[in-house]
Amino acid sequence: MLTFNKPIDVSRARELIADPAWCMQQKYDGERVQVRCKAGKVTATSRTGLEYNLGELVEAFRTDVGDYWLDGEFAWGRYYPFEELSVPGRPYVDRLTRCAELVQLFNDDRIRKVRTWRSTERQAAAFAWAEARGVEGVIFRRMDAPAITGADNADAVRFKFKHRAEVVIAGMVIGRNSFRAEMFGASGELVEVARVPLPGLKKPREMRESLEAAGDGGLVAEVEYLYATDAGKLFHPVLIHLRSDKQPTPADCGVDQLEEPFQGEIGSLAVSTIVSREADKSRERAEVESAKAAKQEQRREKRESRKKKQGFEIQWGWAAVGGISLIVIIICRLIKELYSFPFGSGGSRGFGGGNGSSVGGERD
Repeated sequence: MLTFNKPIDVSRARELIADPAWCMQQKYDGERVQVRCKAGKVTATSRTGLEYNLGELVEAFRTDVGDYWLDGEFAWGRYYPFEELSVPGRPYVDRLTRCAELVQLFNDDRIRKVRTWRSTERQAAAFAWAEARGVEGVIFRRMDAPAITGADNADAVRFKFKHRAEVVIAGMVIGRNSFRAEMFGASGELVEVARVPLPGLKKPREMRESLEAAGDGGLVAEVEYLYATDAGKLFHPVLIHLRSDKQPTPADCGVDQLEEPFQGEIGSLAVSTIVSREADKSRERAEVESAKAAKQEQRREKRESRKKKQGFEIQWGWAAVGGISLIVIIICRLIKELYSFPFGSGGSRGFGGGNGSSVGGERD
C-alpha cells in the first residue's frame, strides 16, 4: 500500500509535471480504504488495518471477476481505486491499468476511476483546473514504481492546494460550540493548536456522543486552515470531517504537517491572497444578503399594495350592494304606491276593481 511523504512545494510540482516518468491524479477528500475479494468474499480495511464497513456499496464489488486487492479512497458515497495490489512487483502503470479494467467490469456508478493525467500538457492544464475548482490537492506517482507497503514512499507525493491537517480532539470547550484541537510536538507531547468551531445541525450532538464513546484524545479530525502562525496556532480552522482511518499518534497528527502558504507562478496562494479572497467572499455574502433583503422588501410592498387594492374593491363592493338595495327599496315603494292608487269609479282600487267592476267600465 502506498503511503505519502510531506506534501511537496510548487517548484517540485513543476518539475514533476515536466517529467514524463510521472503521472498526476486528483486527490479526493475521503478515507483511505482497501477492498479485497478472495474466494468470492469481499472485505474492506481502513488505512490502519481495521475492518471497514462498506454498507450498501459492497454490492457494487463483483465476486465473479476473480480475486483482486484494491487500494483507493472512499468519498461522497463512491469508491475511487488507484491501484491493484494482488500481483506483487508490477510497476504502477500496470496496477493502474488493472484498476481501470476492474472498474469497467464492475459497471457501477459508485465505483469510478481516479482522474489521471500523463502528458505534460494535460498535467499543466489539470493542475490549473484543480486549483480553480478548489479541490484538496493532487498526487504525483512515478509510473514504473513498485508497490511498497508500510513505509514512506518517495514515488508517490502530494501537492495540496488547501492547508489541511489531522488533529487530535482533546475535548469540547465548555460553554462554546467548539472543540480543542491538539497535535504532537517535536518531542512527542500534545500541544493545543486551535479551538475549532462545530457546524450547526446535528454535528455538535454527534461529536459529543463520539467523544463520550472514545474518550478525550481518542478521535482524529481533519481541519482546514488559512495558515499556521509562528507560535504553531492554526488561523481560521474549519472542521472537515472525522478520520476513522487515522490514529491519534505522532505519525498521523504531528506538527510537521503544518505548512507555510506556498508561493509560485502556479498555484500561488500567499496569506495576503487568501485573506483577500476571504474578504471578497464576505463582500459577496453581504451583497447576496442585501439582494435578499431588497427582494423581501419588494415582496412586502407588493403584499401591502394587494391588501389596499382588495380593501378598495371590498369597499366598492359594499357600496354597490348598498346602492342596489336602495334601488330595490325605491322600486318596491313605487310598486306599492302604484297598487294603492285608485282607478275607475266606486272607490275601487287596483287593476281588477271590486264589485264585478273592470277597467274601462262596468259589466251589463
